[in-house]
Amino acid sequence: MNVLKNGRLFLLLISVFYMAACSNKDLYEAIQDNRVNECRNMTYNQEQACLNSINQKSYEEYNRERGVGVETDTTMTANDDLSFSHTSRYNN
Repeated sequence: MNVLKNGRLFLLLISVFYMAACSNKDLYEAIQDNRVNECRNMTYNQEQACLNSINQKSYEEYNRERGVGVETDTTMTANDDLSFSHTSRYNN
């Protein structure tokens, strides 16, 4: 039973670190890449129209237009009670 609890705790910790590693920029870029890949499965004319409709802005341009600062530093720290604190710094 103790091994099962330790295994679950380990999986939880790995999951938290994995999720924290995915920044907003990474997510934005993954979504953009996925949209382009979806366009590639269409006929030529449909593909061209689809690609032209996709926002080609960089993450930084996208955030500037939204009036949001760009995340420059993300820190995940372990607390004494095995919980985690997440801190982000943004540039405006």
